[in-house]
Amino acid sequence: WYRKSGLAVALVFIGFFIGGILKTAGVPWDVTIGILVASWFVVWMWWHLSRRPPKTKKNHVGFVVSIHCEDDKESKKVRQDFIIPLRQLLKHSNKGQLFHFFELPQHLTSEINDIGEAEELRKKVRAHFMLYGRVRERVLDGKEHHIIELEGIVSHKPISEKTQQFVASEFAELLPRRVNILKENDLLSFKFTSEWTVIVAEYIIGIAAAISGDLDYAEVLYGNALTKLERQDQRFPIYDKLAKRIPIRISELYEARAIKVHQKWSNTYDAKFIDQLGQYLDKIAEERRAEPSVVLLSAIYAFVQNRDVQKALKNLAKLKKITKDSEKTNLAGAWNCSMAFLYAYNGNLNVAIRHYRKAAMAAVEPDIIAQVESFLCWVLEKEPEKYQLYYCLGFFNWKIKGDVVQAEKDFRAPLKTPCLKEICVSA
Repeated sequence: WYRKSGLAVALVFIGFFIGGILKTAGVPWDVTIGILVASWFVVWMWWHLSRRPPKTKKNHVGFVVSIHCEDDKESKKVRQDFIIPLRQLLKHSNKGQLFHFFELPQHLTSEINDIGEAEELRKKVRAHFMLYGRVRERVLDGKEHHIIELEGIVSHKPISEKTQQFVASEFAELLPRRVNILKENDLLSFKFTSEWTVIVAEYIIGIAAAISGDLDYAEVLYGNALTKLERQDQRFPIYDKLAKRIPIRISELYEARAIKVHQKWSNTYDAKFIDQLGQYLDKIAEERRAEPSVVLLSAIYAFVQNRDVQKALKNLAKLKKITKDSEKTNLAGAWNCSMAFLYAYNGNLNVAIRHYRKAAMAAVEPDIIAQVESFLCWVLEKEPEKYQLYYCLGFFNWKIKGDVVQAEKDFRAPLKTPCLKEICVSA
């Protein structure tokens, strides 16, 4: 029925059946032709609509399964022992009600031969995650096996090529892409494969959610996967890898939250955001604490919250080797600006200016320049007695921003300080 040949047979049958009835009843030819055309149109519409794939419900995460089998018997077996358990595992997890799980009929699964066709169909059904592949029966070593071949696709916002490669490599490494299941023990094996697939799916969808900016949902999915892993045998290599990687992914979520809340603080200098920054930094795993963004944020937190210059310098020292290896990177610029400020705050202008000179030679992005200048002004507003920071501000505007007019104003600003003015006049 779902093939074009099935439609053709149906149209021919309808033509002979209805035509014969109308001819027997003596209906005029023009009326007969009109009725036949209308009947054919209804059948064609019925055929067309029955072939249309289902679509993801509104405000749900679409999870579509497209697995093609060689015959109806195998299809029923796969559906009963693999797809239905897959659905139940997904639905019973935390926030499982947000998933719209559905499977494609066999006439559509047969049309998917490569990732391009799979991606096109995924977009048609508006699914966020698609599991597709084939199941065949083959004899291996004299015994009958089910051979499962699976691939996966996950949707996310436009991402860099490096991130695309990362997601693809995670799929390739963790998803059960080819599994040979002995028929004698297929029920337990299908169940194990379903559990494996769901855990990996939640992990991968979590990555996609994080990439798309939904950090809270990503954390829920990672938590679901971790909970399921606790009930599994950690000696299985894939489970062992996931158990080690998921905490790292959760740490990345807190890194992203820390970066966001730091940006809010930079725009408002509201103390509550610094408190949140500290809470997020505390939840980052030890393995991620050497990441440049974490190191920089930790240094900022140490200074702003407690004016702990030594702790901030100790944090920044972790990046010294990286910045030497990448003098023209934005990291080198941001790191040198941070080091310069801390030394200047402690009164060591000689070292501070050396770092500002290095920052001037590195690539400093406009938003970093704006943050550095705003931060210097904020500290001076809070602690006007730190008049040496005016010199830093002037040097920064002169050598890094190229704003000579503002630099002169900054250099002259300390002269308005009574005690400093008296020293300058006497000198």
